[in-house]
Amino acid sequence: MSSLKIKRVVFKASRALAVIFTVTVVVPVYLASWQDTTQKPIGTPKVAQTVDTTPKIVNDVDQSTSDPPQSRTVWGLLQDDSRISTFAHWVGQFDDIVGGLDTPQARFTLFAPTNEAFAQESFEHGLPWFYWKFLVGYHMGPGNSSAAALRTQNTVQSFVNADIFFKYKQRISVQTVDPGHDGDDDEKEITLNRHSTVIVPDQKAINGYVHLVDRVLFLPESTTHILRSHDEFATFREALTKTVDLAVLVNDTSTHIGQTIFAPTEAAFAKLGRKANQFFFGTGGEDYLRALLAYHIVANQTLFSDVYFQEDGRGQLPVDTDSQIVLPSLITDQGLNITVQPAKGPGHRQSVQVNSRVPLAIPDLVAMDGVVHGIDTILVPPAVDSDKDQDDESSGSQNRPWLSRFFDWSAGTAEETLTVDQWIERLQPLVGELRV
Repeated sequence: MSSLKIKRVVFKASRALAVIFTVTVVVPVYLASWQDTTQKPIGTPKVAQTVDTTPKIVNDVDQSTSDPPQSRTVWGLLQDDSRISTFAHWVGQFDDIVGGLDTPQARFTLFAPTNEAFAQESFEHGLPWFYWKFLVGYHMGPGNSSAAALRTQNTVQSFVNADIFFKYKQRISVQTVDPGHDGDDDEKEITLNRHSTVIVPDQKAINGYVHLVDRVLFLPESTTHILRSHDEFATFREALTKTVDLAVLVNDTSTHIGQTIFAPTEAAFAKLGRKANQFFFGTGGEDYLRALLAYHIVANQTLFSDVYFQEDGRGQLPVDTDSQIVLPSLITDQGLNITVQPAKGPGHRQSVQVNSRVPLAIPDLVAMDGVVHGIDTILVPPAVDSDKDQDDESSGSQNRPWLSRFFDWSAGTAEETLTVDQWIERLQPLVGELRV
C-alpha cells in the first residue's frame, strides 16, 4: 500500500479517535456500541486494556446451515489455519475482540485475508495500534452469513463505526459474477468492495463463518477519492469543478454527516447529446448545470441498496420492496423516489431504481462519508409548474389537483429527448434553489 494511502487511512482513523478521546462523554456510548455488536467493548491493546470483557450475544442472521456442529470457535479457527496467520496475529493483539470471537454463543462473519494478501501490501513501520484495530474490525461483523447468504446480500455490516452518533456501522459491499454466467448459483464468485475475492468460503466454526479472501479490505476512502479513482465519473468530476459550491458540499467531509451521490457515468452524459453537453459545460450553462447536479446529491442521509441510514442518527431502516423512501436532494422540494425491485429468484438479489426508471448501474461504492451509486441515465428533475406562485383565482388553477399544480413527475421523460430549450425551461425554476 502506498505511503499516501497509509497516511489517508491513518488520518481517517485518527479523526474517529479524536472524537473518542476529546469528547469524553461519548466514550461510554462508543464502548457500549462496540459491545452490542462484537460481544466485547472496544478497548486499547493488551498493555492498556481496562474495559469489561464480558461477552454479549447477538441473534443469528442465517441459521439455515445444515453443517454438523463444530468444536472450534471463530478465534480457534483463525489460530489453527496457517494460511491466515498474519491476520490472526493482528486480531490477537486485542483481547476484547479475541474474547468476543471465542464466545460460542455469539455469531460472527469474518473475511480473513490470506498471508499472500498481506504480502501484496506495503505497510509502514510503526503504525499506531488503532490503525490495526480499525482494520481488523472492518473484516468482521455480526451474524452467521454463509457464502450462499452472501450471494443474496448487497452489503454486510462491519464493526467499524460510520457516523459521529455511533448509530451506524460501516458497510462492506458484496458482488457476484454476472447473473447470466453459466453455472449454478453456488458457483458464482463473491467479491467484496469490488476489490477482494472470496477464495475459500464457508470455513465453519461453532459461532460463525470465516471466508478467506485474496486482498486486504482497507477502510473506505472519501467520496472525493472514489469519484477521482473511477474513470466512469470523469465528466461528473469535471461538472463538479465547474460548480464550486457543489464540489465543496460533496468533497468537504465537514459539511455533511453521510451522503448519497447518484453519480452519472460517462454513458449517462453521452445520452444527453452533443448540444446539451455543450450548453451545460459552456458559457451561460453553469447555473443550469448546478441545478441538474444538485438533483443527484443527498446530504446527511446514506442510502445503500439494502440499508438506509437516516439523518441525524435517527436509526437504520431496511431497504426492501415494502420501503417507501423519498430522499431530499439539494434542490428545494425536489425529492428522489426510491423503489425496490425484488430478487428474481434464489441466488439473486434485489435492485434499486430511482424515480421508477433509473437503475443503479454501479451500486454501493462505499465511502468513508457515505455512498456513491453510478447511474447510466441522468436524473431529470420534475417539471415545476410556472403558475404555482400565482393567485389561485388566476388561470383556473383552483380547479387543478394540488400535486399537479406543483409537480409533473414525468416518469417517462427521457433525458435524451430534451432539447437545450427544454432543459432551460425545466431547470430555470430550480436555479438558485440550492438546499444547503
